[in-house]
Amino acid sequence: MKLLSPLWRVLLVTLFLGATALRAAEEAKPGIWFLRLQLKEGAFSLVSATTVPGGLKIPRGAKPSKELQLVVEDAAGKAVWTEEMADPSVERLEYTEAAQPGVLQVKKVRRAQVDFTVRVPAASAKRTLAIYRRVAPGASSAPKTAATRQLVGRIALP
Repeated sequence: MKLLSPLWRVLLVTLFLGATALRAAEEAKPGIWFLRLQLKEGAFSLVSATTVPGGLKIPRGAKPSKELQLVVEDAAGKAVWTEEMADPSVERLEYTEAAQPGVLQVKKVRRAQVDFTVRVPAASAKRTLAIYRRVAPGASSAPKTAATRQLVGRIALP
C-alpha cells in the first residue's frame, strides 16, 4: 500500500492550517452589541442585549457635548470606549397653534419611563457600561469652562 505522496501531505497540512486560521479569524471578528436599556424614574437597567457581526462607524468631526456620557469599562475600570448621547427621557415636541398658524411651537417633555437602544463594541472580556450625566460647573475652584460628570448608573454587560 502506497502512502500519500509529499504533494498530498503538503496540501492536507495547508488545508488544515487554513481551516484553523479561518476559525480563529471568525472568533476574533469585532461585533456590535445592541443594548436595549430602560430608564425608569432615574435608574438605568439592561432589558436585552443582541450581538451582531460588524464594527461601529467612527464619527467624523467634532460633536457638541450631550447630557449623557456612555463609557464601556474593562474589568480594571479603565475606559475602552466612550460615546455621548442626549437624555432619552426628554422628548422635544413641535406643533402649531390655531391662534398662530404657521408659527412652530416647541415644548420639551420629560418622560418617567423610556426604552432606548445603544450600540457598543462587543468584546469577549468582562465589561461594564458606566453612564454619566454632565453637570454644569458650580461656584467651586474648578474652571468655569470645564463640565464635570456624575455617575448615574453602572450596568454589567453580558
